[in-house]
Amino acid sequence: MKSMVLAVGGGKGGTGKSVICTQLGVVFAQMGYRVVLVDADRQGANLHTFFGLEDPAISFEWIFHAQGDPNRAILPSGVKRLGLVAGLREEMLSQPDEEQMRALAERLRQLDADIVLWDVGSGSELWQTILFERADCGLLVSSPSPTSIEKDYRFFRHVCRWRLAEMPMQQSLPASGWLPVPWLASVMRVDMEQAHALQAQLRRAPLLVLINGALQPDDRAVGQDMIAALRRFFGIYGRAVGALDFDERLWLSIRQRRPAVLEYPESLWVEQLQVSARLILQSMHRSDWSTSPEAS
Repeated sequence: MKSMVLAVGGGKGGTGKSVICTQLGVVFAQMGYRVVLVDADRQGANLHTFFGLEDPAISFEWIFHAQGDPNRAILPSGVKRLGLVAGLREEMLSQPDEEQMRALAERLRQLDADIVLWDVGSGSELWQTILFERADCGLLVSSPSPTSIEKDYRFFRHVCRWRLAEMPMQQSLPASGWLPVPWLASVMRVDMEQAHALQAQLRRAPLLVLINGALQPDDRAVGQDMIAALRRFFGIYGRAVGALDFDERLWLSIRQRRPAVLEYPESLWVEQLQVSARLILQSMHRSDWSTSPEAS
């Protein structure tokens, strides 16, 4: 069976992407799936720490440098049915080019599992954007903070640029201040057929939004607001898959180097994450994102 690949990313650091990627991996494994976590954060690799692992014998370098079968890089996490590809031992200072990133994504797709989660890190550079886009589905982890939301909209713009870059176009994209939907309207006035093709390309894969660290009731609506903006201004279908309340026990579990799902299984945060995990699975199994107007 072909693996389902979920990339976890976002525009701003500190929203809990690595934590949530780890916890989702545990939840999916508890559901009976064979899962592999991939620490693809080139500047902040730390997924192995959440499982109490130190100085892994093999890591992401094995796959990045194409040293052999990618599956040899999978380490036991200590959780049944859950494997881990530990991150780079040292930060990667140079940026691989587009061709190298495409090849890397193809090697990562060779990992043998039912579900593979890629923690691609924070930011909108080539590394994060291409890995996010080469997955079957992208999960953006954000927070209710205005600074986080602002950077996430910048991330959305880069995602759209990458999707359209794979299409032949007569019209060039503006260098800045670009929004896909108004731009597509101008294309449609010149070439309606091409505009429809570009629109379908924007909608070729869903974008999911999960809010972490909700403190007030209004915080829980941020994800739905972002999905509405995605449709209206970016032309991408997506789904808000939940909002997780702030819970200090999450950070305690990090200090204990144990997944919160295992340490505090009865907590509200874990219950909320389990609901979100089911919504994510439903979204990954869905096949009509490019044609259905009902995407939430």
